[in-house]
Amino acid sequence: MTVYTMRGGNLKVGFVDLCNYVHSKIGDSLSIIEIGVYTGEVTEILSNIFPNSKIFSIDIWEKYIESCSTYDLEKQAVELKEAEIIFDEKLKFLKNVTKCKMSSVEYSKLVENHTIDFCYIDGNHQTSSVMEDIQHWLPKIKAGKIISGHDYHWPSVRKAVDIVFQKSPEKTFIDGSWLYTV
Repeated sequence: MTVYTMRGGNLKVGFVDLCNYVHSKIGDSLSIIEIGVYTGEVTEILSNIFPNSKIFSIDIWEKYIESCSTYDLEKQAVELKEAEIIFDEKLKFLKNVTKCKMSSVEYSKLVENHTIDFCYIDGNHQTSSVMEDIQHWLPKIKAGKIISGHDYHWPSVRKAVDIVFQKSPEKTFIDGSWLYTV
């Protein structure tokens, strides 16, 4: 296995470590769900580390409210529109990625249970939203495969993850990524 490394800053170092861990544990030819795409930085990393996998990148690219953050909603709407344009440009070069422009919950209803190998949750960070994403995607994960997400260091995310799983994550990473084997 070739281990993917990043040059320059540590913005996504923890995520790369998570992906390398997942790759070593469950392989490369996977069905992957990415919830919360923004400009596709994580999508590019997933595509590089898992080139033989099918990646479904889910985002609505519409303004939303997180009680744990403060946003100017009009500014956010413009930023999200620009983020989607950037993602669409990247998507031209990512042959194993499918864009899914809908909510995570809506898309989960289209996916059969026990068909996903790896799910990464980084959408709305409100406790209720994180819990909803986990609860809708957990039944979709195959036995022995992985559900994970980002920002465990955020109180709202930690609370949601801890409530749903009732135990600490199997593993956490420097960027706040968390992971459980199902």
